[in-house]
Amino acid sequence: MMQLPVSLICFDRYEYFSRVIESIKKNKINDRKIFIFHDKPIDGGANEGYLLIKDYCHSLVNSHPETFLYVENKFNLGIASQWFRAISFVIDFCGFPGVCILEDDLVLSEHYLEAIDHLFSMFQHDSRIGLFSCFNPIPRDDHSGYSMMGHDWGVCIGSEAWDQIRCLYLDYIKIQATRNYNIRDSQVIKKWIDSLGLIWRDGYEGSDSVLETLIAANRRARIVPNINLAIPIGEIGVHFTPEVFRGMFSNVKIDDLVDFRYPNDEEIKSATENVILSKEVYTTALNRCCDGQESICSGINIYSDYLLYFSDFFAEIRTSSVYCGKYDNHLPCGEDVVTLIYGPYIRLYAGRYFIIIDSDTSDKIELIVYSNKKNINFPGRLLTHNVIAETTKFVYIVDVSDLVLDAEIVLRGTSSRSVIKKIALYGHIICGDW
Repeated sequence: MMQLPVSLICFDRYEYFSRVIESIKKNKINDRKIFIFHDKPIDGGANEGYLLIKDYCHSLVNSHPETFLYVENKFNLGIASQWFRAISFVIDFCGFPGVCILEDDLVLSEHYLEAIDHLFSMFQHDSRIGLFSCFNPIPRDDHSGYSMMGHDWGVCIGSEAWDQIRCLYLDYIKIQATRNYNIRDSQVIKKWIDSLGLIWRDGYEGSDSVLETLIAANRRARIVPNINLAIPIGEIGVHFTPEVFRGMFSNVKIDDLVDFRYPNDEEIKSATENVILSKEVYTTALNRCCDGQESICSGINIYSDYLLYFSDFFAEIRTSSVYCGKYDNHLPCGEDVVTLIYGPYIRLYAGRYFIIIDSDTSDKIELIVYSNKKNINFPGRLLTHNVIAETTKFVYIVDVSDLVLDAEIVLRGTSSRSVIKKIALYGHIICGDW
């Protein structure tokens, strides 16, 4: 059974964050990947809680490099963009078939991840189900049944459901990009929801609520089994005071893990909201949005949306591009024949880069970022590889310690002549010491 990767979103609440991490570590990890997306303080500074989380994350990566992946934002993105990144990076860039999204205020039981793995194995290809979790704080007698999900905490989404809503969810991110998320203008979002032919619900302008609306617009359910396997701890935050929090969650308890059955048609129907006012308007808006986002690729296919809204470097290079090398060469970094796949003369700033390669072979590929001028090379560490249809997607991490003006990305080894279909770079540029 596949182990679903986890995306953990955090900011500066170290006490909460550390408790969530410790609960994750008590679950079955094995080959599971844990992605940590750390947002920057609004003023660009670094308060004590932020620095404590940063140090803790570095220790996690150093002690468990095959499990934890840490992405530190260059500036404050806000919770909406963090949600998009937590899903899109794992599914779109790394090629995983799904992801479990956590914020830093939900402590998991030791069986939580095992349970969502099992549910994902059942729901992955069911077009009626969009979101699911094992957080159900309302006590229910029938532990074998299912109900509609309440809070989107510890929620999971598969790639098939995400593919249907990605472009519209990115549109929502654009609306929020230049606005303070905590004082977001509900009328602006209402106008956007109206333009999609969907039902507007007061108070449903947050990132999780918009995610729910778009899932429902595609006639997919938000479903949860009638057991609870997580405890919320966020008494202090954007949405809660200690008094309000205790009034809602003071009696939440962890249930025993059960053998899950498949939800029946009635349970799925009751967990599916009707949010469509006009199917024709929604279909037209969806197609227009998706077509517009496809058209932003030109030249070497720089995705301007990602550059603008995440201020990181992202480039997708097709093998037909003039920027993608076609020849083999011998470089001083080794005696083996290497294949130049991107370069030369790429400018890479110091930082952490994720390089995704689509190949026609599942054979192991060794990747190196090489600088001829400085006579140094930065080896790529293979994070994961996933087979999708007839393509194998390799994901590498490369840490570049200094500015490189003449970088080349090369493959080395017996598989260097394999057909490379596409290369994508996701650059997390840093300032100062790594």
